[in-house]
Amino acid sequence: MVAGGVAVTAPVHWDPRERSLVVGEPCDEHADGCALLRFTGLVWLTFDSDGRIMSVDLHDVPDALAVAVPRALRPRYSWNSTEVDSGSSWLLDTDSGWVWIRLASGMAHRRLIGAADVLVWLRGGAVAALRLVLDEEPAAGGEPSATPGQG
Repeated sequence: MVAGGVAVTAPVHWDPRERSLVVGEPCDEHADGCALLRFTGLVWLTFDSDGRIMSVDLHDVPDALAVAVPRALRPRYSWNSTEVDSGSSWLLDTDSGWVWIRLASGMAHRRLIGAADVLVWLRGGAVAALRLVLDEEPAAGGEPSATPGQG
């Protein structure tokens, strides 16, 4: 999905009944150059008013994932971004240890917050895919705040 920090298009599937999200296409973890990371952590999922998933925040990611994600070199995009780029991009905030995954541009409307079981596939040291399943009853946030840690 991310090669040298360049955003590329990736398939995204959100299943609200299963509370699961898949981004990208997982590789065979037994194949050469493919590795699977598993962890449980706090996740924020942000949606637009049509229920389309816009972004994912993974909190306190393991070091093995942090080294595979490009560092954020700019402030995080605004929650009410109207940028036209529709590709997905992954960025690491080295100060907070969060990975921000932008999946779509537009106006954020609501957020789900909860613990999730997270799987990340790496291919050749770069992120290939993500799958997460939120705990049974994630907290629903109202209008997203402009800065992480608020809302």
